[in-house]
Amino acid sequence: YVIGSEEEPHAKRKLEIIKKHPEISSLMGFEWRTKYIVLATLSLQIFMAWLTLNWRWSYYILVVYVVGATANHSLFLAVHELSHNLGAATLTGNRCISLVANLAIGLPYCITFKPYHMDHHRNQGTDMVDTDIPSIWEGWFITRSSY
Repeated sequence: YVIGSEEEPHAKRKLEIIKKHPEISSLMGFEWRTKYIVLATLSLQIFMAWLTLNWRWSYYILVVYVVGATANHSLFLAVHELSHNLGAATLTGNRCISLVANLAIGLPYCITFKPYHMDHHRNQGTDMVDTDIPSIWEGWFITRSSY
């Protein structure tokens, strides 16, 4: 990928690493354990929801913060990796695992995440195109100041 006069940094760095360490190529490809990790994490979330039904609020909040947030973060990371097709050998397999990972998150974002994330990789650093760069309005809204 080329952005303006610069190459997309991920692709450039990947080629540099492979050139210097060709053995790295054997580690590339999808991770077959992903579906099991996602299913185990989702099961943990469901189990913890059941387990904490009658807990006092103080314990419940602590467990939600420590266990629930960690599990949710793991599921968000899984959706990210699955958007790069790294969880299954097929596109359909990656989408299905992504849908399962999305179940405990609550907001159905996993399918729409991929095109925006790929835009980010294709247009890294390009203002108004890279979806990771906030617009002027987003910057103002978050910081309550103008640029």
